[in-house]
Amino acid sequence: FKVTAYILNPGLSAAALKVAVFREVRDENGLWLPAMVSADTPRKLEDAILIRARQIRIAEVEGGVTG
Repeated sequence: FKVTAYILNPGLSAAALKVAVFREVRDENGLWLPAMVSADTPRKLEDAILIRARQIRIAEVEGGVTG
């Protein structure tokens, strides 16, 4: 698996983040070939990243941390 996350702007919205997921499997000859990835996998990863980013932002605000 290879996952690439593109941060398009600093906002914590779905439009601010794009995740691309690539998968390869080895065939019987030992060659790596592209394989299908579930269509909802990138969205689920985007959601998880945004949820964690919001948790960090809230903790910073509540804790008075700046930066």
